[in-house]
Amino acid sequence: MNKKPLIEERPYQDYDVLIFIAGLMVFLSAIIVFWPYVAEADTECYGRSWYASKQLYIEQFDLDAQKTNDIWKLDKKIDYEKKHITLQMYIWEYLTTEMGLGDVQAAGIFGNMMVECGGRSFNLQPYIYSPGGTYYGLCQWNTSGHHRSITGGTVDEQLDYLSATIQGEMDESGYSQFEASTTPESAAYSFARWYERCADPSGRGSEARRAYEYFCGDS
Repeated sequence: MNKKPLIEERPYQDYDVLIFIAGLMVFLSAIIVFWPYVAEADTECYGRSWYASKQLYIEQFDLDAQKTNDIWKLDKKIDYEKKHITLQMYIWEYLTTEMGLGDVQAAGIFGNMMVECGGRSFNLQPYIYSPGGTYYGLCQWNTSGHHRSITGGTVDEQLDYLSATIQGEMDESGYSQFEASTTPESAAYSFARWYERCADPSGRGSEARRAYEYFCGDS
């Protein structure tokens, strides 16, 4: 007597294709939904994902430059002579005048800010929080660590805080390297390594070069 096969053969059905397509769509949808969380594991500074930070910047803090300047002027120090200048120029003048930094060093810091809160552009967003609210401001200071006192600070408070903490945070060796930098790229690297403490300090040099050329020309 013929035994019945363990697996019955059945003719090919059209709905098999539909089931395959539906399964593929579910798989692709899962990738799209969970990709930001997977990308967040590929950390940049302090465990933050550049992808996630950029998404937050685009979705929640994509303010045009004029609006940003209007907000900034409401919280800045009373200085009527500087009311007409842009936020970018105000920050640059603070770095070079108030902090007394050279153009190379100022460009190194500004280039880092472009990465931290500008979406790699000059449109800095000084009031931005990282995903989850863990980091804040121009330098994306840790809101729960030893930098938490600056959380929610105005532009002037942030710049004053940067000025007050830069040497101590970078320590003598790191700050000496920063001061001795001869190119915007090397200054950006030193600031990223010793102040921002990024996983990839070398990724900020191109923005520092752009800042240098923007504020100082090609010379």
